[in-house]
Amino acid sequence: MFWFLVFGIAFLTGYFVIEKVGLFDIRPLPNIEIIYSMPILIGSLFLLIMVFLYLLSNRRGSKFKRWAYLVAVFLIVSGLWGSYLTRFSVEVVLTEGQDFYSGHDGYIQKSLYKGRLTRIPDIGIKLIKLSPRFSDDGNRVKGLKGEFIYFNNTGGQKEIVITNGIPRFLDGMMVRIRDFGYSPRFVLKSEEGAILQSSFVYMKLFPEGNEDSFRLLSPHTYYLRYYPSGDDGIEEPLFRFRIVRNKDIVFNRNIKLSEEIAFDNGRISFEEVRRWTKLSIKRDWGEVMAFTGVVLIVLTLLIQNLHLQHLSFYNKNLHLRRTSSL
Repeated sequence: MFWFLVFGIAFLTGYFVIEKVGLFDIRPLPNIEIIYSMPILIGSLFLLIMVFLYLLSNRRGSKFKRWAYLVAVFLIVSGLWGSYLTRFSVEVVLTEGQDFYSGHDGYIQKSLYKGRLTRIPDIGIKLIKLSPRFSDDGNRVKGLKGEFIYFNNTGGQKEIVITNGIPRFLDGMMVRIRDFGYSPRFVLKSEEGAILQSSFVYMKLFPEGNEDSFRLLSPHTYYLRYYPSGDDGIEEPLFRFRIVRNKDIVFNRNIKLSEEIAFDNGRISFEEVRRWTKLSIKRDWGEVMAFTGVVLIVLTLLIQNLHLQHLSFYNKNLHLRRTSSL
């Protein structure tokens, strides 16, 4: 029975490692896809049965220890299946002033997970202000604080603060933010000056001088670098802007906010810049169960180790007393 237990643990570990490194696939799979795959789920049930049979056949050790390990493994496996069936998680990029409603599209592609037995919660959230805390050299974000308005399914709303540190708990969900960047608002006009399109576009322009690009419904690619404090002796927000049509460079120089650039048959300008962050929303009670199982295993090992140390100390003292009496 012991070797069946070893085989179960080796199979689950080996399968996870193989899928994680992408040994037999074009690309490695995300952790969530590996953990919720049928080999892992079925293998976890096999492991639970093997643990139960092993502890039933092996009477060595205390009864408490055997039951503690059994309950811990049961919690981990139940948590895994519960997470697979009831988890809801999603990530969305929000620019200051932008809102998100969970029943709509707009989340990051492939970030949505909805368990077979769960439903998408009816909530909304709006980013009012994002406050980053930078390192001394300004090249790293040491902390993020976002001020939001939260709309729940009862029609109520409240102002909340979410950070990139400890998650905020809202109606049974864990909410936190991560990542930071700038969202310029472009205005695209026709040659005659009619507005064709205007929108914020979130870009990875941090740290200062980092280049990113975006495209519209045209053969042009727009490349940007953003300098919030200015550059080249100009002490105001500045863009290093380049327009490429196919492989030809159409435009390439520094521009200021609201400076209109004529190119080919159109005009473009950047009117304002706001900050963006990624909002992560997760509801997963199965994860809590599995974490409780892991904590129970750790506590059982600690108690067992303390018991062995106490027993060793007692035996050592007993041996010393017997030796001294002789």
